[in-house]
Amino acid sequence: MKTLLAFTILLISSSVSAISLDSLIVECKIFDRQTKEPVVAKVRYESMPYGSKLGLRNDSTVDIRVDYDEKYTVRVQASGYQTQVFEIDFHKYAGAEHIIEEIALARGLEPGAKIVLRSLIFAASSAVITTESYNELDSLVGILNANPAMVIALEGHTDNVGDPKGNMKLSKERVEATRDYLVEKRIDKNRITIEAYGGTRPLSTDNTPQAHRENRRVEVRIVSN
Repeated sequence: MKTLLAFTILLISSSVSAISLDSLIVECKIFDRQTKEPVVAKVRYESMPYGSKLGLRNDSTVDIRVDYDEKYTVRVQASGYQTQVFEIDFHKYAGAEHIIEEIALARGLEPGAKIVLRSLIFAASSAVITTESYNELDSLVGILNANPAMVIALEGHTDNVGDPKGNMKLSKERVEATRDYLVEKRIDKNRITIEAYGGTRPLSTDNTPQAHRENRRVEVRIVSN
């Protein structure tokens, strides 16, 4: 009997391990960027590239199950706050079972507010914008069209790995490519300034792959509106 029980426990444990290797939970925590208080938001997530899986939740904490090889586009909207769009990719998390994504929402579109283009992805070590980035960039085009007086600064950042001069050059090329995309969508070039910081302003100083990914980013700062 003891042998049978031990075998059953081993079988259950093995099954749980197998499941965890093929899926993960991404826990999205949504809060006010200034007060750090939770914000109830509408969270819509859609599988890429065809949208065969959809989800819609209203809460300040939303769990999204991501199966092996899946990608999702996630849109977070709350009244009085800037919309955030970002991507969840199973392979980005390197086999983790439970990930927490912190979504800091900025109020309104006031000067000084920042939008992090979390789903703006470039080809490795280059300034070529990948097709997965178009949804988020087009959302930014929509914001600019809805606020014709708005002037923005695109701020480019890399991680701090490698040659500092090379990182500075790459961050400049990436914000230039982002600006060019917006201009191609008929946004006046005079409404966009660019700033490159290379790896000098990291969000995290941890020497981990996840920290490096977080530090590689383009931010939109609202200059005037």
